[in-house]
Amino acid sequence: MEIEKTLPYRTVGSARDVARAYTFKGSYAATFDFVIINNTADTLRYVANEYGWYRYCPPAVGVWRNGVTLQNRAAGLHLANPSTTRLTCGA
Repeated sequence: MEIEKTLPYRTVGSARDVARAYTFKGSYAATFDFVIINNTADTLRYVANEYGWYRYCPPAVGVWRNGVTLQNRAAGLHLANPSTTRLTCGA
């Protein structure tokens, strides 16, 4: 799942990086170097964040893992018409 999210994210990020680097450097070589280094670092950081999210779950999401339904939680918060979808964090 990380690949399907990472590729579009990095495509948009790369376009932004090219525009930014060329604007400041005015050199194709410097722009290329910046984009390659920045994409590598950003992709690694993004994938690490996704794996960390699935592995360690923030405490608020961990509540859903324990069998609490959205209807029960929404009723406690006085919210109307909650979805029937159960939230989970990882497998």
